[in-house]
Amino acid sequence: MPENELIIYTDGSYFPKSHCGGFGYVITDTRHTFSKKEFRCDFGPMISVAYFEFMGVLTALQNVPSTKLKTFVYTDSKNVLGYLKMDHEAMIENANSKLRRYHRFQRAVSAAKRLQKHVGRFSDIGFYKTRSHTGENLEVHDELQEFIKRRIEEIDNDRKV
Repeated sequence: MPENELIIYTDGSYFPKSHCGGFGYVITDTRHTFSKKEFRCDFGPMISVAYFEFMGVLTALQNVPSTKLKTFVYTDSKNVLGYLKMDHEAMIENANSKLRRYHRFQRAVSAAKRLQKHVGRFSDIGFYKTRSHTGENLEVHDELQEFIKRRIEEIDNDRKV
């Protein structure tokens, strides 16, 4: 019997006009014994899409059943993939120098640091670029968009009351 493996799809999104964003992920295993899907939403003007992309991957990795299983993470985020390929210390130093003046990126840099630490706990993990909003990632993206739109409508309705 082939070894059980985890497959994760993630996505993040941000709507600047409404200051609302969110992330989602789907985790499945190749033996079909584990499956989890989650979407989360956050609000605030000092947030960026990079933050939600990092949080999508980080939160998915925090919810896997085992860090010992071979894990494949699929994302369309160039931010996440670029960060994980670079030397961690050099990336943080570079990001801090460039982004220090942009407060909205502080949460993204913090999430990136936490992601880097968490990735080190896995015995065999790989990150792969997917084309934006295609294939398996399309389902995650579409559900995330609908989830965020519903949350924006709920907030707008609460404000009208």
